[in-house]
Amino acid sequence: MKNYKIIRVVTGEDILCHFVENGGDIYMYDPMVIVLKKHKTGELAIGLEQWLPIELISKNITRLLPTGVLSIFNPSESIIEYYENTLNQIKKMIEVKSNMDKMEQEGEDMERIFDALEESQGVILH
Repeated sequence: MKNYKIIRVVTGEDILCHFVENGGDIYMYDPMVIVLKKHKTGELAIGLEQWLPIELISKNITRLLPTGVLSIFNPSESIIEYYENTLNQIKKMIEVKSNMDKMEQEGEDMERIFDALEESQGVILH
């Protein structure tokens, strides 16, 4: 079972992540910032947003310096379930985008092949 934690960092953000501590170093896997919004009705809504720019990095992992940590909490089971569902949805969207990019590239490759075939029509090869 993964070790999930909520880490309050010096910026005041609460980060939910798969937490690994190794020799004093803190690693956060798939970190997401917890966003709390209060509706006009007074109800509190909880949301999660990517903390790292996953579109720009190779792995959604970061090392956090211990000086950047104010406190560490154990999340409730319901927030863990919400976190895992959100991560799964994000991973599916990334996979779909990757597949669409591949299909677009394949379409461009086919277009180049067809263009080359059109250009070669009428040319007699011996």
